[in-house]
Amino acid sequence: MILDLSTRAGSRLDSCYNSNMQNQGEAASSPTFQKHRRQVFWQIILPVVAAGVIFIALGLLAVLSPTPGSAKTSQWAAISTIWLAAPLLFIGLLFLAVTTGLIYLMSRFLTIFPAYLRLAQIYAQVASLWVVNFCNRLSAPFIKIGGWNAGARALRSKRTRR
Repeated sequence: MILDLSTRAGSRLDSCYNSNMQNQGEAASSPTFQKHRRQVFWQIILPVVAAGVIFIALGLLAVLSPTPGSAKTSQWAAISTIWLAAPLLFIGLLFLAVTTGLIYLMSRFLTIFPAYLRLAQIYAQVASLWVVNFCNRLSAPFIKIGGWNAGARALRSKRTRR
């Protein structure tokens, strides 16, 4: 028996579990969605593509412009070196900013944390004393029994040596 999933007892069954997915055509025509699409293009896609085109154009200009043996070759070599070093400088500046921020946060935390860390240390010491006390009370009967057994063995060994 073949079961038709598109209809069920005369009513249409949704093919997708997410009803919002089926209404996607309606959402694409809404004015807010159109505004969002325009903003994505103008604020994200266009600047990234423009920066890529400018970068490629400058690279091609650096490669194709100088003629071998001319004075401009060294000038273009210096420009190319700058273009190669600029991303590394930017990444270094980023690491410097992150390190500076972490140093600042640590200095702020070190003015706040000592009092709270001392309090936590006191609570940890109290908990440690409770654990030691509990373990000592738990092991005391076994130690006593072991001591009595050792005393009995020593007494027995003295009797057998005589």
